[in-house]
Amino acid sequence: MQFTANGMQLRRAARVMGTIAPRKSPHEPFMQIGLYPFPDVLGLSVTSGECTVKIKVVGEGDARMKGAPVLVNAYRFAALVKATSGDTVPIEIADDYVSVGYVATKLELVAFTDAEGHRDIPTFGDEYHAAPEAYELSRGLGRALAVDVAPDDVASYHTYGVRFIAQPDARSMTVAACSRRMVSTYEVPLTEETCAIDTMVGWKAAQALHKLLDGDTEVLSLRVGEIRAEVQSSWFVWSSLLVTGTYAPFEELFEQKIDHSFVVPTEALERACRRLATITDEKYPAGAFKASGDVLEGRAETVGVGRGSSKIACSDFAGKGPVSFIVALPRFLRILGVVTEPELLLRPAGGHLVVEENEAAAFILALMEEM
Repeated sequence: MQFTANGMQLRRAARVMGTIAPRKSPHEPFMQIGLYPFPDVLGLSVTSGECTVKIKVVGEGDARMKGAPVLVNAYRFAALVKATSGDTVPIEIADDYVSVGYVATKLELVAFTDAEGHRDIPTFGDEYHAAPEAYELSRGLGRALAVDVAPDDVASYHTYGVRFIAQPDARSMTVAACSRRMVSTYEVPLTEETCAIDTMVGWKAAQALHKLLDGDTEVLSLRVGEIRAEVQSSWFVWSSLLVTGTYAPFEELFEQKIDHSFVVPTEALERACRRLATITDEKYPAGAFKASGDVLEGRAETVGVGRGSSKIACSDFAGKGPVSFIVALPRFLRILGVVTEPELLLRPAGGHLVVEENEAAAFILALMEEM
């Protein structure tokens, strides 16, 4: 079986394959190549315990490609794909190997056998159980997932994730990426009104979706069912199990009483944070800030490394007296690395720092305590 795949889409898919691929053993994550999800074309299917990604990669191919799906090592297949270049990539599937690209590099198929020694290919769950109604997202989903606010501890992966929230008859959907120390919210416009939605997907699934989007601006189709959510574009289908249980509330953090607020230039703040981060360590990567009048001063100090400070002009200061707060610089820099507005509104309140980029985007960062 021979076919020609779209090079750009195939390489983008390679970024996702090893991330979510399940493991037959600790050393062998696998993925499936089969007729999914688009009719009459060959696609790739990678499934973990919570997420399924199905990718249309074929451009031209052999009419006999409707054979049984095959399994390959996801990491090795991704490595072969990443080494390719050009608009198209030739792929050959034989009885016992897969060849990728113009270099004759062969990848052995993963063989599964049952107790009696018969070959057995595990199923990847084609039933999404998603709602039949589709909501069209006109733009912004990739931007909503751009900030890496993934939890530091493994336990939080089961209680935090990315929430999709929409009010009845709304023309926008709030995409909120939540962890114990960070929240990123973004309003994604809808092309038509929707019913009430409040659901959550896990971290690995959300990160896989972000890698697939990678700046795409095409209209996406979103379906939310009882147990799964599904996003489909012209060349991929992403499906994830929903996180069940009580979601961690974040809305009330935006509603806390605000005693101080001020506006700072984004570029100057990012430069100052990067300078301060060079003299912090991993155990306590803190930057202490104090805002008063028209100046925001940042300080950092690490025993055995040194100390430093930086002053930034701020405006529209509101509040009685100066205000001080301490942030984790690596997390703060994740936020500053994706914002596009020239100025940000900062509002320290109740153990959190609210960072407002514009009407569509806002972030919450948990403040650190002084050692």
